[in-house]
Amino acid sequence: MIDSATDNAINNAINNAANDAANDATGNATDQATNNRRFPLARDLCLLMASVAVLLSSAGCKSPAAVPDREILTSLVPPGALQPSQADLVSERLIAAALVSDHESMDSALGRLEDMAQDPALESEVDPKRRIPLSQDLINATLDDPRAYRAACEDLLKTRGLDPALKKRLTDCYQDDPLRLARRRTLDVWESLWATTFNAASEPLGRSLLSGLVLAPYYIASSAAHYLASLNERDRFPVQYRQALVHRERFLARYPDAPESPEIEEKVAKARRGLAKDQRKRHIFKAEQALKLGSPRLAAVMARRALDYDPESKKAAALVDEAEARIARERALKLRSEQAAPPPAAVVGPGSEEFALALLAPDTEPAVAARRVLHEARKGDDPATQRAARERVGEASYVLAMSQYESGAESASWERLISLAKQDPTRSAMPRHATALIVSPAENPYRAFRASERRQRRSEFKWWWLGPFARGPRYRSLTPLLSYTLD
Repeated sequence: MIDSATDNAINNAINNAANDAANDATGNATDQATNNRRFPLARDLCLLMASVAVLLSSAGCKSPAAVPDREILTSLVPPGALQPSQADLVSERLIAAALVSDHESMDSALGRLEDMAQDPALESEVDPKRRIPLSQDLINATLDDPRAYRAACEDLLKTRGLDPALKKRLTDCYQDDPLRLARRRTLDVWESLWATTFNAASEPLGRSLLSGLVLAPYYIASSAAHYLASLNERDRFPVQYRQALVHRERFLARYPDAPESPEIEEKVAKARRGLAKDQRKRHIFKAEQALKLGSPRLAAVMARRALDYDPESKKAAALVDEAEARIARERALKLRSEQAAPPPAAVVGPGSEEFALALLAPDTEPAVAARRVLHEARKGDDPATQRAARERVGEASYVLAMSQYESGAESASWERLISLAKQDPTRSAMPRHATALIVSPAENPYRAFRASERRQRRSEFKWWWLGPFARGPRYRSLTPLLSYTLD
């Protein structure tokens, strides 16, 4: 019974599996047929790609790998030493002779290299375009006179087919001649002057041809005026002349006994005089500008430099005296405003003691005492009393301004300080104290901020309306009216 039941179960399972497989195959075939009808292009593309892949794989398998025709592992035997050629041995003898400055041996070795270069069998070893010029340069380097070495470099530069690196070095050596460099710098000045003159003549003529010859006289006159003004602005001793002076001085330091030395010394002395004259004029001009701008210390420095170049300059000496007088006056005023000692009895006016005691009294406010002094200065029939009160007006106004500031009336306090600062500083020290408070950015930051804003707006306004002339006239050596008229 058990065996028959087991056989039945196995048969049923086999039948069920077969039915499921048949159903799946039928369904897959149906779906594949449906997809083929819907997407024929995709099916054909897949078949084509598969065919190409099969062909490539079969072609690759048909060609076997190549067998290497040489050994994969090389031997570890080191190569033999390189044997020097005949040209190498001759070059070695030339180098040894150069180290001891044996010119006879060097000439002999160079001649041997030149003979070998003429031999077709040895020409490849000599390499005449490299070895012979380098050997000749080595011989030239043993010369003691730098001028002779530069002359030798010039002769060697005439050789055709030089190595570019050697040619560049020889060119630098040939051009490193102090006198040649001095002439080059002097020629630069004349070239610049010639270019300026040509532009000044060609520019108005070109404009006249384009716009008509009616305005030609005006264009030519304007260009000539600008040309003369620019010549007046040019340095009498420009930078190129200074460089030439340095090169000539370097030549005299190297070759004091050269045949050209006397002539070069005259040129150096003349250039030194021209440089001193130009520097004296420039520093005098800067000193005058510094005095106009209220900088006596800078003016004194510039004037003293002018005296260094020309100790006998009366104008520079006068500028030094004027600058020192202004500096002394500033120092005296500063000491007067900062001194802590009491003034002499003759300076203290009547009523000053009472005013000081009133300010120090514990039951009296400073503002009350200050207002009383100001009231006495405005009213009073006695001239002596009015005069004494006016002498204390500065102190009273300052004390009242400080009292107003401490009580919260800052606007009224600053207005009173501004009014006090406008008074005569020789009658009292209070106007200077008030001015110091007003202009101090730490004590009056709002005023400093407004002043900075005004300067910025003023600068922008100048640039908007004046353009390049916002910083002043173009030609500083001329009067401003004449300079603006030319522009």
